[in-house]
Amino acid sequence: MKVSRLVPVQKLSLDLYRKFAVCFVCTTFGMNSCRYPEQNHHVFRIDAVSPETIQTGEIRLTGKVFDQTSKVRLDGHPLSTSVVNNSEMYAHVPAGLVKEPGLYPVSVEDESGAISNSVGIRVIPTDSSPFIRQTFPNRIHAGQPFNVQPSGGAAMGIVGANFLPKTVVEINGQPMETVFSGNTELTISVPDAIFARTGTLQIQIRNPDGKVSPVFTLKVEP
Repeated sequence: MKVSRLVPVQKLSLDLYRKFAVCFVCTTFGMNSCRYPEQNHHVFRIDAVSPETIQTGEIRLTGKVFDQTSKVRLDGHPLSTSVVNNSEMYAHVPAGLVKEPGLYPVSVEDESGAISNSVGIRVIPTDSSPFIRQTFPNRIHAGQPFNVQPSGGAAMGIVGANFLPKTVVEINGQPMETVFSGNTELTISVPDAIFARTGTLQIQIRNPDGKVSPVFTLKVEP
């Protein structure tokens, strides 16, 4: 009768303990990619990234157990990285890395290929002009106020992309009082005279860097 090779109970228990302990720590401390659970690789984690919004330039990461092999990635793209110590590092976000504004994940990868947790930062492309996707409301009628504010005036929401702080909305070439709510959202106050009669409104976004959106048309219906 053939007897199967037996693994000593003590050794098996120790192996299981080691594997479980490493994977448990990785999961607990935010390791998203534990590729080598049998090895006692260090466990690193991002606690914060600043600034929270950037076009191009340097970002600062703070966290735990960084080392000189740690590399920062933005949405999977490797960045030029400088490690200060095991709790602080910097990375450079180059111009043109992303084409669309949005929230992008920042993570850290070590030499083993293990990847940390991710923290989102908002990136505004430097080489993109603003554009309008939609207005709220998307239909207006002559002489009828819309989205009436406590002040009694009308307000319009604008959704698009590549808006910047101090962006100004123009209707028929006239600047509107504009509130910046983010790189994809604006709110404007619309004087009654703008929609007093039927016609077509030509809406444009003018960014402080001089870039202007294509014209977005909205009809004032009877």
